[in-house]
Amino acid sequence: MSSPKEDKLARFRHAARAADKAVKMVDALDAFGAYGADFKASREHLIEAAKRIKDEDDLRRSDERKAKVMNILLLVLFCDAMGAFLMVPVTPRIYNFAPEGASQREIDGGMGVFAQEASDFPLGGLAAAMQYGQITTMLATSVANSFSSQLASMVGRKGAFYTYTFGGALMYALSGLAGDLQMSMYTYWGARALMGLFAGSQPQVTAYITEMYKDAPPEVRQKKLMLPMASMVAACLVGPLVGMAVIASQRFFVPLYIGALLELCAGVLVVLQVPDLPIAKQQDAAAAKKTDEEDSDGNEVPATKPGFFKWVMLFWAARFCDRTATGQFQYLQTKGVELYGDEAIVMLPVVIVILSIVGVVSIPMSMTKSREYGLAWTCIFGQGLAAVCFVLLAIVASTEFGGFWMYVLVVILLQTFSGVAAVLVNPTIDALVPPARKNAWIAYQAGYSQVTSALCPLIIIPFLSGELDGDIETGTYLMVNGVICAASVLLYLPLIKKFPWPKVETMLSAQEVEAMKYFEDTGDASLLSWEQLGSVLRVNAKEGRPLTRVPFGQVGTETWADELARLQSAPGNRDLQAQFDKTGEFLSDWRTKPDEREAKKVSLRALADTEWSDEIRDEFGRWVAGYLELHGYLRPDLATNLYKAMIVKAFPPMMENKSGWAQVAEDPIPHFTKINRHAGTFLVLDYWHKSEQKAFSRFQLATLRITGTS
Repeated sequence: MSSPKEDKLARFRHAARAADKAVKMVDALDAFGAYGADFKASREHLIEAAKRIKDEDDLRRSDERKAKVMNILLLVLFCDAMGAFLMVPVTPRIYNFAPEGASQREIDGGMGVFAQEASDFPLGGLAAAMQYGQITTMLATSVANSFSSQLASMVGRKGAFYTYTFGGALMYALSGLAGDLQMSMYTYWGARALMGLFAGSQPQVTAYITEMYKDAPPEVRQKKLMLPMASMVAACLVGPLVGMAVIASQRFFVPLYIGALLELCAGVLVVLQVPDLPIAKQQDAAAAKKTDEEDSDGNEVPATKPGFFKWVMLFWAARFCDRTATGQFQYLQTKGVELYGDEAIVMLPVVIVILSIVGVVSIPMSMTKSREYGLAWTCIFGQGLAAVCFVLLAIVASTEFGGFWMYVLVVILLQTFSGVAAVLVNPTIDALVPPARKNAWIAYQAGYSQVTSALCPLIIIPFLSGELDGDIETGTYLMVNGVICAASVLLYLPLIKKFPWPKVETMLSAQEVEAMKYFEDTGDASLLSWEQLGSVLRVNAKEGRPLTRVPFGQVGTETWADELARLQSAPGNRDLQAQFDKTGEFLSDWRTKPDEREAKKVSLRALADTEWSDEIRDEFGRWVAGYLELHGYLRPDLATNLYKAMIVKAFPPMMENKSGWAQVAEDPIPHFTKINRHAGTFLVLDYWHKSEQKAFSRFQLATLRITGTS
């Protein structure tokens, strides 16, 4: 018992904690103005803050609420991104001269409105004007993305979304007016640049999702962070289709007004459905220095090691190469017209749609492969295969093998592989950057992507111009793209240190965990899986202890239904799979690790010394007989030879007699090869049996009719 003095001290400490809590509460209320002159307004402000805190708490606790908000954010991003893609099929019509057969309605609607200025553009005429128009918008977008984190810090996440949606709607409308009023091309570029300055939603959506799932397992967070790319790819797919439909109206700047309407819809969704999550506070310089780097498991690395900055720069260098080597589509729009004629122009919208669909398909593939191979290896494989596809494209273009559709087919393969690294950008930044700096670096990454999208294609334009002028061989430009893809592979290689090939670990089921705990507490191994029991047996043999014995039990007891269900379901299949895997692993280790053979021989000799006692034979025989009797098999004495044949087929001889165990201890390869194949046979039979059951389950037998019957 505690002394009176200790009791008084404990009560004093409790009172001190209560007083401290009360002081903090008073300070908080005072900060909200609860004690000010205008108490009513302060009270409303306090209630509003309390509601906001409750919304944030609900969002963090409820997976259903998280999923709902995330879907809304993805829809917001879809609306925000689609506006830019609406103009894709329109752009050639406003920059090229109107054809002779164009109607006055088409000309009044904007056809050829910038043709003369584009033709006279001093940096390269029409093609350069179209390119630089896009560059202007992309660079402005990169500014918006890079500073989106700072904007959110000043006005809150919802305030940033309001700026980008409602402000973006206004800029879309101004861009449409610049075209409809037939202002100069440079005025139109300025309006599009303003539109780009209000296109910062993407990093904010990514940062919001990162914050929502910051406590989720890494594989879950990685999957969620790929979804913004899916939303943008969907916008890339739908946008051109809507733009093509709008062209029929012969009002070529209407897509910009549709973009304004979409931005308004996105803003309304934010107002009604998106809580205002707080911005994570930045660490001070000293604290940040200590946690500049984390290892692949998320553990902090001492400050003596280099910081995360070098890894981000290395990743950005690889992405720079990735963005530079994206000339397959540009080649089709220019040299492709020369090689394949009008087909390359007419089928261009169809190709855009196909590539967008490929982009959607590549997202789940990227998710799966990144879990199997790790982020670095997935990018290496993707860009390596993309480099091979560029070589194939160069061959197709230079030989004109297969014509236009062969080129498109290879481009589809190329897009599948090259899109992998793009999908993994957000998960990679999330894994590289410490938590306190993620908001800022997600924004920097989005800005960097826009800059590289705008400027990188210009780097290898001279090779394309050389082909168009006939100064260099056809296909050279595509080969250069392939070489740059290979260079990106070299830059991804060092990232293997940060993202190694994931280790395959067998996850124990809840039943297996409970069974092992029961065994440790009681010594009863009857509930252990074969893999768990095998581990126990190996430990016993290694330490010279008696092997753990598991009674066979009885059929038809109260627990029999549960045991049968386990044997027929996934845990039972895992016993077979474990036998197959472990024997295969044993064979491999025996061949490749001679220093471990003596230890294995000890275990094998322990197995060789075991005898089938009368008790064991009796238990085993009664269990098998009880199982067959309970589940409808004939009595053995009525089908003796049939039973013998089935048993011999199901359990072929592993050795001529039990004395062969002595030879197994010295040379286990023949015996364990037989065991491995035997387990594999059971797995194959089980697979085909389940496939047959699944196939038959699809038939509606009640409606089955045989030909010739009524």
